[in-house]
Amino acid sequence: MSRNYKKLSSRPSQQNPFEPEETSTALETYPISLEPINVHGQSESKAQQWQHQEDVFADPSDGQDSGDSQATAGLYSHVDFDATVHSRLKGRRLLYFTSLFSSIGVYLFGFEQGVMSLIITEKSFLNYFDNPSSIEIGTLIALLELSALFSALLVPKVSDAKGRKYTILTGALLFCFGGLFQTFAPFEKIWVMMFGRVISGSGIGFLSSIINLYQSECSPNDQRGMIASMTFSCNVLGFASSIWLDFICSFLSGTFAWKVPLLVQVFLGAVLLIGGFYIVESPRWLLATDRDNEGYAILKLFNDDDPDPEKAKKEFLAIKHTIESEKKQLEREQRSWLGTIVKNRRVITIGASSLFFAQFNGINLVSYYAPLIFEKAGFEGKSAFVITGINAIIYLLSTLIPWFLVDNIRIGGRRRLFIAGGLLMGSSLFVSGIMSALNNKFGSIMVAILIVLYNAAFGFSWGPLAWLYASEIYADSYTRSVGASLGTSINWFSNFVVGELSPELLDLISWRLYLIYGAFCFISCVVVYKFYPETTGVELEDMDKLFEEFKRE
Repeated sequence: MSRNYKKLSSRPSQQNPFEPEETSTALETYPISLEPINVHGQSESKAQQWQHQEDVFADPSDGQDSGDSQATAGLYSHVDFDATVHSRLKGRRLLYFTSLFSSIGVYLFGFEQGVMSLIITEKSFLNYFDNPSSIEIGTLIALLELSALFSALLVPKVSDAKGRKYTILTGALLFCFGGLFQTFAPFEKIWVMMFGRVISGSGIGFLSSIINLYQSECSPNDQRGMIASMTFSCNVLGFASSIWLDFICSFLSGTFAWKVPLLVQVFLGAVLLIGGFYIVESPRWLLATDRDNEGYAILKLFNDDDPDPEKAKKEFLAIKHTIESEKKQLEREQRSWLGTIVKNRRVITIGASSLFFAQFNGINLVSYYAPLIFEKAGFEGKSAFVITGINAIIYLLSTLIPWFLVDNIRIGGRRRLFIAGGLLMGSSLFVSGIMSALNNKFGSIMVAILIVLYNAAFGFSWGPLAWLYASEIYADSYTRSVGASLGTSINWFSNFVVGELSPELLDLISWRLYLIYGAFCFISCVVVYKFYPETTGVELEDMDKLFEEFKRE
């Protein structure tokens, strides 16, 4: 939960309920009450309690002869590196709480995907909107992805100007507002539902772009991969739980069969919106905006249980060094969105390619048409529904594998999981194409089994790792927000293209479509091997150096 960090003076408290009566020289933290007292600029009157001046903190190098300490004191004399930070949540507990709570935003997207894929087949839904045409249904689905594509492009400016936390809150608010329109859809008109999808999609664009970036900036380098994998598990959990909720609600009468699932996602969005006020801000964003006292306090909380007592200070200095280098460079050249892309085109292209392949490796073909595939294999009616749910559970369990392997360079790491998953996915799709061409009962059953295998392979590789890789490979804060935003937009564009073209291509070329997506899987393995350096254990601020060394090899 978010904290209020305040340096206490040597004078007694003046009836402030958030200060202890005793005097203290420690950096104290207090839980924020429902009356927001927020150190992140949310409340102007309370923000004035902060004094961003040189004399706020004592010189940390007093009485020391170390040259490094003297140099540090000269640059950051306003930061008390020896201050004590108190909080109910520290170290890994704070990291896991922050990561899992913010992952509600990713859960919402998975939940929304699963809900809509089944709601559009619900008879009461179709009757309510006077049996919309297939074009109207297709537009209804596509509008969320298109609005997410465009809203993701706004994230760099919003997140850099207002903060990562503010961007999460904006996304949650838009999602809730759009969800209410979808749930209650006045006038019984499909265009009202479409309007709600546009608003919700805008929220999804904000959330999908910022959450992985936010988590990568909060996570230590040796746990960054596991945190991203946990986040993707939340996405798949949302998808799986929505399928089972739809199954339960299918027994309800009337419009409750589809309105209840939509209302549940509004409730979950409200949880993220309210709780979002209490998560900590990204320490890297705080340091990039010269809010060093707050940034260091949060770094110290995150590193509380690290065996190296100087870890927070070292991380603070490394981040500030990168920020100062960036600022000096910006004095010589004007920073712009397009200029940043051109200057960092190689690393941004690599980041965007990971999200491109995550879609063109065929996951949407499998996700959208799994129920149809299972029906062709002989599972009909409610049994097809149950098999789809079981497939979702296996998919979810597969996402647990990278929790333990992605940060272990000896037996796992990013590159190994990317390549292993790509090979297994490509093989599954190729054999599925051959089995589908047989056009018999045995072939249909084999395709159903291979689809489950494909989903599991995606779950431990390209599913979580594409988002992780696209958010962690940028060395500075601004490039990171631009790269994450562009990558997210490409993800949504690819999602839209694959979703729109797959049904037409499936009718035109039938089983050959499996071979096309299988080929993309194998191509992605080659791209990873040739162009993706291993980022496991590398600090965000060292990514530029890593890519330069990999380029020379």
